[in-house]
Amino acid sequence: MQKDYQVLPAEPDGMPMPLLEVSFSVPQLVQGKSIEVLALVDSGADICFFSADLLRLFGVADPISCLGSPTTGEGAGSKFDFWEFPFQIEFDGTVICKRGALHMSDVNLLGRLDFFAHFKVEFDQRNEQFRLEPY
Repeated sequence: MQKDYQVLPAEPDGMPMPLLEVSFSVPQLVQGKSIEVLALVDSGADICFFSADLLRLFGVADPISCLGSPTTGEGAGSKFDFWEFPFQIEFDGTVICKRGALHMSDVNLLGRLDFFAHFKVEFDQRNEQFRLEPY
């Protein structure tokens, strides 16, 4: 399937990126509830990283206080804190991630060890498109 790059709704003047709408759920908090979120197909991310603030939509008033001590990682030239966490990501009827990491960014990332293990991904930067092929 071929997809066009999109601009993040929060940044209407931003750069088009390879974004996908995926289903995010936290089965150990709320069974049967999922939300649709945009995520960046990121060949530079090892694993899936999603915003810790998404937990608020599952009834967690203060996500950071319930996550414990963070791990410090490095990406895009800077350090950041993250928390390993069991959430589920589904795309096109396929569960692509059952455990990833939460971070304090608003940008959700689909990483190589999860998303890229299920889909062959080809980027066409010039035409601002990407292609996905299930394995």
